[in-house]
Amino acid sequence: MFYSLFKNESKFIYITIYIFNNKESTKFKSIFFFIYITILFTIYYKCLNFGDISFIQKRNENNINIDNNIIEIDNELKEIEYEENLNFSEYTTNIKVIALYLPNIYLSKFSKIMQNESKFSPIHKDVKRYYQQSLELNEFNNKNINLDSNNNITNFYNLISKQIDLAKNHGIYGFAFCIHFYSSKIIIDKYIYTFLENNNIDFNYLFILRHRNIYYRNEKLFILKKFNKNFPNSLISEMKSYLNDKRYIKMGTKPIICIDILKKRKKLEKLILSWRKEAKNIGLKDLFIITSVKQKNLLDYELNNIYDAGYEYLPNFWLKTNLKVNFLKNYTFFAGLIYNDMNFKNNKNLYLYRGSTLSNDIKIRRSEILGEYSPELFYIMNKMIINKTLNNCSDSNKFIFVNSWNNYFDGAYLEPDYRFGFGGLNALSKSIFNLNFKNMTYHYSNLENSAKIAIQAHIFHVDLVEDIIKITNNIPVKFDLYITTNNLYKRRIIKEYMKKNSKANKYEIKIVKNKGRDILPLLIQMRNVFYKYKFFCHIHSKKTLQNPNYGYKWRLYLYKNLLGSKETISEILSDFESDAKLGFIFPETFYQAKESALKLDKPLVNSINYLIKKILGEFKMGNQLDFPAGDMFWARSKAVYQIFQINLENDIFLEGKGPQTILFAIERIWLYIVKYNGYYYKKKCGYF
Repeated sequence: MFYSLFKNESKFIYITIYIFNNKESTKFKSIFFFIYITILFTIYYKCLNFGDISFIQKRNENNINIDNNIIEIDNELKEIEYEENLNFSEYTTNIKVIALYLPNIYLSKFSKIMQNESKFSPIHKDVKRYYQQSLELNEFNNKNINLDSNNNITNFYNLISKQIDLAKNHGIYGFAFCIHFYSSKIIIDKYIYTFLENNNIDFNYLFILRHRNIYYRNEKLFILKKFNKNFPNSLISEMKSYLNDKRYIKMGTKPIICIDILKKRKKLEKLILSWRKEAKNIGLKDLFIITSVKQKNLLDYELNNIYDAGYEYLPNFWLKTNLKVNFLKNYTFFAGLIYNDMNFKNNKNLYLYRGSTLSNDIKIRRSEILGEYSPELFYIMNKMIINKTLNNCSDSNKFIFVNSWNNYFDGAYLEPDYRFGFGGLNALSKSIFNLNFKNMTYHYSNLENSAKIAIQAHIFHVDLVEDIIKITNNIPVKFDLYITTNNLYKRRIIKEYMKKNSKANKYEIKIVKNKGRDILPLLIQMRNVFYKYKFFCHIHSKKTLQNPNYGYKWRLYLYKNLLGSKETISEILSDFESDAKLGFIFPETFYQAKESALKLDKPLVNSINYLIKKILGEFKMGNQLDFPAGDMFWARSKAVYQIFQINLENDIFLEGKGPQTILFAIERIWLYIVKYNGYYYKKKCGYF
């Protein structure tokens, strides 16, 4: 009450005049004056410092153009530091990550670049530089390894052994060795061959078969095996010793063989059937054959009945052109959410194993998924894929394919380099073992006892009260629950359910008018209490009545990424606690909502600028837009405090009557306040 009174200058002046013009006795006036001054200083202190919250903030001038009064919310990635190698040997997982291991086919090409660099583009020179630096790191100071050696197998043994030790430490289950066959020969990289011939190197592997002749380019780096005229029908017989190797990865008793889109499609069915027959002839029950699906929609494969499954070489073939939205210039990565729209089982015969990829600024063919690579984006991608795999695969076949261990030429390699160090490997391991990206040792018990948490939920659709109480019960620390609804009947239902089921420390249920959707109830209920909490989360009973299935999927996506599990919430709280400048966390825009979320017309821009001016003064929005679509999020209270200090009730129209731009504008205003106060925001996406 005093806080709201203090904000209203006219009321403050009126009370001051009233006290000093009062004709009561001097004695009572003195006592009243003393009490008044005490209250005044208390209010002043509270306004400046609500407990832990200091509201006098120095603005971050990097986010605000003072000359033009523009607030930008670009939130560009910070400079990424080199990461040291982390030890993950103590962790376990049932996720089986298979890293593609490509032949080292570009060494000769790089030597040609050294001889005549004028014939090659600058990007190839960067590839050469990154590649050479990466190899220096992988030698681990062993200067005796000669990578171009044709005879010294010990050198190949040392390097492949060190690579495998590194992979095992980071939770990688095995390598998918790319084996090329062409005409009457099998072409095997010398590193791969050294591994295959040394059973004492304990690591899982499988083969990816490619019909392509690469031997003529790199004679020094390959072992060449020639076979009879029945090749490639006899290929399985020639590989018998490897398929029976105890290290070879099997599906049950069937050795797994991946095929990377063979060229002669018309003869493919006959060839694969001959391989299956040959496998039985050499004592194998059958083969488990997986085809790559990197180029075409899996449903277009006419011969899919000859495969057992598919795997993603790159998770970009599902992107629909009309939904390939570049939400911000560096966020094409999240367009990968679109490929969730397919069924995990695409038809009755074929199963698809998901794949992830790395990419960075030296990649020649820009990936449609990773617009710009960083270890954290790679971590997020793998978290999404792992969660999908955990929910859809049995324990025996939780495979994920990662491209790749050593694809240096495309800039998609897990091995360390001088730019990120071990960042890619560390990010993959943290996702595999379900660890926090910034603080892998974090546990919710470490959260400061003084850091109180509030959840504000607007429940208009009372049939969703069970879902909302269920997800709020995932919060692993003490929290208070604030609920708004629009009539007494709904309030009674909510209260009865909460008494029996909620784990909230305390709760409040407030009736508000059916006005302003979920936004105005949030501002009304939290206006006088938000400052008591260090962090708060806002959710609501979101439905899309015009398209219930779409609304259900969107709501579930938002709930899971904000309050889906103790681990999810712990990760969010850890991010806040470990970075005092992090002010706001929300899920990446739901993939089906991206197109509509980007639409900006003049009335909406005017409404956004109107709110910025009303809340922050003479400022306006910049050229970029980002916001928590669906209006569910976590926030640091002191990063958004201004929005609770103004009255927006007169600006908001009843639902369905009058312009709706103010409601949409409020949803889009949060990040401008965050940036104005010198904080940055983070998008979260572990579930899709």
